[in-house]
Amino acid sequence: TVDNIGGFATLAQLAASGGSNLMGFLQAGTGAVATTVQAKLRESVSVKDFGADPSASATTNATAFQAAVDSGAAVVFVPAGTYLINNTITLSETYRTVLRGEGPRRSILSVNTSAFTGNVIKVRGKTAVEAIGVVATGAVAGTAIRCTDASEYAFTGHICLSNVYVSGFSNGIDVNNIFDLLVERAEVYNCSIGILVLPSYDGVGDNGYVTTLTFNKCYITGCTSYGVYVNPTTVSKNINFNDTVVEANTGASAQIFVAKCNPLLFTNCYQELVPASPAILLNSCVTYVRGHYFNGTGGISLAATSNDIVIEDFYGVTSSDIIFANGTTLQTLRVENSSVLGTSTLNASKMQFVNSTINGTYYRQFSNNLDLTVTDGDLTNTSRLSSIVALKRTVTATINANTTGALIADYLLANTWNSDFTVGVANFLDSYNPGLILTVQCATTGNANYINVLATNTTSSNITVTSKALRVLLMKGTAMAI
Repeated sequence: TVDNIGGFATLAQLAASGGSNLMGFLQAGTGAVATTVQAKLRESVSVKDFGADPSASATTNATAFQAAVDSGAAVVFVPAGTYLINNTITLSETYRTVLRGEGPRRSILSVNTSAFTGNVIKVRGKTAVEAIGVVATGAVAGTAIRCTDASEYAFTGHICLSNVYVSGFSNGIDVNNIFDLLVERAEVYNCSIGILVLPSYDGVGDNGYVTTLTFNKCYITGCTSYGVYVNPTTVSKNINFNDTVVEANTGASAQIFVAKCNPLLFTNCYQELVPASPAILLNSCVTYVRGHYFNGTGGISLAATSNDIVIEDFYGVTSSDIIFANGTTLQTLRVENSSVLGTSTLNASKMQFVNSTINGTYYRQFSNNLDLTVTDGDLTNTSRLSSIVALKRTVTATINANTTGALIADYLLANTWNSDFTVGVANFLDSYNPGLILTVQCATTGNANYINVLATNTTSSNITVTSKALRVLLMKGTAMAI
């Protein structure tokens, strides 16, 4: 903003005056270098230079904002205030426009969405919005910020939304055919969909997907449909959510829904106050979840589609399921250094649990699995699988010198196969007892679903085992390496 420009109210008036007035201003000050009005305007202008005023009408402000952008300035400054807006402000890709405010709760664009339901700010390639708030005052309608190319079907990129605040729209931040988008420290409240990634597709051009989107330190809450909804027409690449909070969104479908993405990364994210819908619902994705905290009654769902997911350092608090894997197609699940709670069936093609605790009744519900690996895991209930049974029991027994006694006697494995297991192995989880040899066998009474775990004392002294955790693995098949 220019405070003293020779009696002219705005830069636009000064530019129109021409002659000595313009040159005098451009050359004012000791050592000043003569320049042109076009070069001066391209440095930085204020929307107030073009007539925007917090007390002005919506029509006047929309016109002033667009005129400031069209001036060719690299930075269009929005001083603190609440500006009524009733039309789309389109940033210039030609001039790499940056629309910059004094803070998302200080420089605010206010829109009556009962009257105007379009895009408030349309962000083109190589442009940015910084420290701006966009607030709907009418019905939940319209879009606060839409990132798109002019043609809607062509790709554009290198877009940044930083420290923005959005509230009350149908779509908070809408992402079209975009590559290299950074959204950081965005706050989205009380929209229908907080962040919408739904690229346009015409079936002809190179469109219908996005690539390299990063959402960093964002906060999304109070949305009535989805906090985040990503559903490209064709497979998208590299979507990243870092240190982002998605909580207390009340939609029935999911807090976060992502389809057709490879890879998709969630790193150190936080979800709380999640309703019964899944916290994250995946559809045909290759996903990596690391350092994720979750608290609610939903969970991470692999839906009924092909997914490949790795979960590491995951912690969840829930009264229901942490992980759903109910697909009938290829599902690959690997869980590392995590705690998994659940009561539903985990029906996946390949599952690996590494240094993780799998609690609740998941064990009894495992079914139709082709491949299960448990490495340094903690199994707390009887499992039912097509090829493996795992159980853990606390035992107390005294085995006399040079004799064999039962640690588990005639134990019924409900709902397992109706033939003998091929390999059985047992070991203590929390102690080492030299001189004891453990063996597993079918019981001598009952049917093949009964087992014994025997301990042979090879020493000359009695050995007492008191409240020790005994783990038993049974394998039905042609080979097993332990």
